[in-house]
Amino acid sequence: DHSGIERAHGIKVPVVDRGDSRGSDDQRFASAVAAFALVLRNSEHKGAANYDLVLALAREARGEDMEGYRNEFITMVERARALSAGGDTAVLERE
Repeated sequence: DHSGIERAHGIKVPVVDRGDSRGSDDQRFASAVAAFALVLRNSEHKGAANYDLVLALAREARGEDMEGYRNEFITMVERARALSAGGDTAVLERE
């Protein structure tokens, strides 16, 4: 019984390319964090993402890091890469 549940309808919104396809530092850094999560999980959705790509994205988007969190993230990715067996994933096999 689905009474009281409304069905969602798609909304069409035009997207305009303003010529700055790089995005803000925040958007690009968020992409690095998301890619890191996919690499750690060895997700089927990670595509070509690996530790080197995550580091490149994060370093390029570090921007103003007044609290030092972005630098901490970069250090964490470097450590995860060093600990990973083949450099592609840090996922441990479960028994």
